[in-house]
Amino acid sequence: MKKSIISLVLSALICSGMTLYAEIKDVPSVSFTGKADKEVKADAAMVVLYLNADGILMVDAEKSYQEKYSKLEVALKEAYKEIKIEQKTVAVGQKQNRNYSPDAQAKPQPEIRKQILLTLPPDTKIVSEIIDAAMRNGAMLSSDGQVYYSGSGQLNSVVFYVLKDYAQVEKGVQEMAFADLKKNAEELAAAAGKKTGKLLGISMTGSFQQPYGSLTAIPFKYYAIEPDRVKVSASVYGSFELRD
Repeated sequence: MKKSIISLVLSALICSGMTLYAEIKDVPSVSFTGKADKEVKADAAMVVLYLNADGILMVDAEKSYQEKYSKLEVALKEAYKEIKIEQKTVAVGQKQNRNYSPDAQAKPQPEIRKQILLTLPPDTKIVSEIIDAAMRNGAMLSSDGQVYYSGSGQLNSVVFYVLKDYAQVEKGVQEMAFADLKKNAEELAAAAGKKTGKLLGISMTGSFQQPYGSLTAIPFKYYAIEPDRVKVSASVYGSFELRD
């Protein structure tokens, strides 16, 4: 029963982003931080690709893009029927001139660039087949290095393995972090010849890695570049009353 109450409190704190502290002054206390993490298998994979098209006029670029995308979409769904495809605009404007001595009189050439986000099962074979099908049908593995745009940025990996259904795993890790906090606080109190009493305050923050550059394009809280190593972490700071 006691563990269930603690679990409810921890879940409420992490969901609301709140900190719980008792309004108790002049009470001897001991404070510490508890941490825990766990690596689990991904339940989905996300592939990040790019597609661009240009033309003499913007209407030409748009028509060319739609033709390219239609071809790409057919190929992807033939490779895996249940694939989820999402498009995000990277840039609409003038095509980048890679000539070191561009013709000043040349007319601007419109270009459309979009990011293609694919959600798949976390199966490396399916992921590889999808990437191959995409490349054969005009998709690129990276955006132009000169393009910087709000909301995504250049990603340093094409494939990310993600955890969509993370609630139970996260809850378990939070409970492990609280147990670590309690153990650390008890050991610190014992070193002072004391014991821990009631919990005076607690705050919790879930932590998840961001090691691959700007990843706001990835709409998942936990991810990795290996399907079996999605890391879920939690850190808890709390205070306990000190007793003789």
